[in-house]
Amino acid sequence: MPRFSPTLAALDQKEVKVQGFMLPLDVGEKHAFFILSAVPPTCSFCMPGGKLSVLKDDPTGIFYRLTDAVQAK
Repeated sequence: MPRFSPTLAALDQKEVKVQGFMLPLDVGEKHAFFILSAVPPTCSFCMPGGKLSVLKDDPTGIFYRLTDAVQAK
C-alpha cells in the first residue's frame, strides 16, 4: 500500500489545478482516459482544474485520479 506525505494526503478530494501534458490512451478526437505527464511528448499545454483523488488501495496500482476536469479558457 502506498504511503503519502501529510501534505499530499491533505489534497484528497479537493479541487486542484494540475499542469502537465496529456498522453491519450486511445485514438480519437475526444479522450476519456489519459495519462498526465510532467514531460512534454511533442508540444506543451496546461491541464484544467479538477478533483484530485489520492488512491490508497487501487487494484491497478494507480496512485492518483483527476475527475470533473474542465477545459481552461
